[in-house]
Amino acid sequence: MALEIMEQAYRTLGMTDLADDTHRVFQLNYANGVPGKAAKDVNYEPTAAEKIWKFIGLEED
Repeated sequence: MALEIMEQAYRTLGMTDLADDTHRVFQLNYANGVPGKAAKDVNYEPTAAEKIWKFIGLEED
Protein backbone atom coordinates (compact mmCIF):
# COMPACT_ATOMS: atom_id res chain seq x y z
CA MET A 1 0.00 0.00 0.00
CA ALA A 2 1.17 3.52 -0.77
CA LEU A 3 1.30 4.74 2.82
CA GLU A 4 3.45 1.80 3.84
CA ILE A 5 5.84 2.51 0.97
CA MET A 6 5.97 6.19 1.92
CA GLU A 7 6.74 5.35 5.53
CA GLN A 8 9.51 2.97 4.52
CA ALA A 9 10.98 5.53 2.10
CA TYR A 10 10.95 8.28 4.71
CA ARG A 11 12.71 6.02 7.20
CA THR A 12 15.31 5.06 4.60
CA LEU A 13 15.94 8.75 3.91
CA GLY A 14 16.21 9.44 7.63
CA MET A 15 13.07 11.57 7.70
CA THR A 16 11.68 10.09 10.89
CA ASP A 17 9.19 12.90 11.56
CA LEU A 18 7.52 12.37 8.18
CA ALA A 19 7.69 8.59 8.62
CA ASP A 20 5.98 8.87 12.00
CA ASP A 21 3.31 11.17 10.56
CA THR A 22 2.68 8.74 7.71
CA HIS A 23 2.42 5.88 10.18
CA ARG A 24 -0.16 7.80 12.21
CA VAL A 25 -2.22 8.51 9.08
CA PHE A 26 -2.09 4.82 8.21
CA GLN A 27 -3.17 3.78 11.71
CA LEU A 28 -6.06 6.26 11.76
CA ASN A 29 -7.38 5.24 8.36
CA TYR A 30 -6.80 1.50 8.59
CA ALA A 31 -7.26 0.68 12.26
CA ASN A 32 -8.99 -2.59 11.31
CA GLY A 33 -6.45 -3.51 8.67
CA VAL A 34 -6.08 -2.79 5.00
CA PRO A 35 -9.13 -3.59 2.88
CA GLY A 36 -8.51 -6.54 0.63
CA LYS A 37 -5.80 -8.20 2.69
CA ALA A 38 -8.38 -10.58 4.18
CA ALA A 39 -10.29 -11.05 0.92
CA LYS A 40 -9.86 -14.82 1.14
CA ASP A 41 -12.10 -14.74 4.22
CA VAL A 42 -14.93 -12.99 2.35
CA ASN A 43 -17.76 -15.18 1.08
CA TYR A 44 -18.00 -14.07 -2.55
CA GLU A 45 -21.14 -14.95 -4.50
CA PRO A 46 -20.86 -14.43 -8.28
CA THR A 47 -23.51 -12.28 -9.92
CA ALA A 48 -26.02 -13.75 -12.35
CA ALA A 49 -24.11 -12.20 -15.25
CA GLU A 50 -20.86 -13.82 -14.06
CA LYS A 51 -22.57 -17.21 -13.77
CA ILE A 52 -23.99 -16.91 -17.29
CA TRP A 53 -20.64 -15.74 -18.65
CA LYS A 54 -18.91 -18.77 -17.17
CA PHE A 55 -21.71 -21.17 -18.25
CA ILE A 56 -21.48 -20.00 -21.86
CA GLY A 57 -17.69 -20.35 -21.68
CA LEU A 58 -16.84 -16.82 -22.74
CA GLU A 59 -13.76 -16.65 -20.52
CA GLU A 60 -12.10 -19.66 -22.14
CA ASP A 61 -9.51 -19.16 -24.86
